[in-house]
Amino acid sequence: MQQNSSEMLATIQQMREKMIESAQANGLGGQETIECSQELDKLIFEYQCLSQEKKKSKREIKITRKQAMFVWPNNIICV
Repeated sequence: MQQNSSEMLATIQQMREKMIESAQANGLGGQETIECSQELDKLIFEYQCLSQEKKKSKREIKITRKQAMFVWPNNIICV
């Protein structure tokens, strides 16, 4: 399931809170804490990839716009 940026950030925050609670209850080396940490790492990585794709797309649009040649007719007719 693909999420938008704000949904992904909310999911990351929820997982972060779950990991902290698990660490407080089970310790840093607890199995659940480690699993939450690994899942959090995965979510953050996916978010960073999504952010990079968006930035790359915006850069490509800017480059294309700069490279574009605009041709205007000599006479512009307003209706």
